[in-house]
This record gives sequence, C-alpha cells and structure tokens, in this order.
Amino acid sequence: MGQGGSMTKKYYVSESAFINVSCDLAKRMMEERLGDKYPLMFEDNGNCYNEEGQEHFNQFYEQVQNILEDADIVPNDIKLDKEKKFKDSVKRYVEGDDSICLKEELKNLEEKDDEV
Repeated sequence: MGQGGSMTKKYYVSESAFINVSCDLAKRMMEERLGDKYPLMFEDNGNCYNEEGQEHFNQFYEQVQNILEDADIVPNDIKLDKEKKFKDSVKRYVEGDDSICLKEELKNLEEKDDEV
C-alpha cells in the first residue's frame, strides 16, 4: 500500500535492482549528510565502512527501503515467504559486525534465494 494506506498499484523491480538502488541511495544519503567522515573502503571481498560508518550506512539503507516500499516500489521475485527471509537477512546485516561487506551480503542473499 502507498502512503496513507490506500490501495495503489505496486511497481515491481528485480530483487537485485531493488538492493542495488537501495545501496546506492543509502551511500548517497550518507555522503550528503555525513560528508567524507566515513570513507568507503575497498577490500577483496567488497566495499565496506569502519564499524561506526557501517552502522550509519545500515540506518540509511533501512530508511531507503522503507521509502521505496511506502512508494509501492517492491522487488518482484520475493514471494511472501521469501520476503521474511530477505528482511531477516537485512536485519542480520544491519546487526552484523563491521566485517560484513556489501558485496558479500548481496552474494549471501542471492545464494539463499537459490535455495528457496
């Protein structure tokens, strides 16, 4: 449902596009609001921030996903039972330690989708 809980048309995008857009927007929000205080680090297993920076990124990521869902922009390849697993994966990512990087988490989500 869109803003105000009214029935509106949902706009479906692929799960990978939904995650990529969410990550890109969260990164932009972080840069705009916090500047270069937390530079993105490039590692062999992906991009990540230090522990404090990752916490900020995770908060922005969750805000972006809420905004997209409020606008009825949702991933099309997540069924109801998969949606809970996806949200649980994001929750683990948000609560995870700073060693979990974006690229690694995306890979884990894709592997879990293949299992279901």
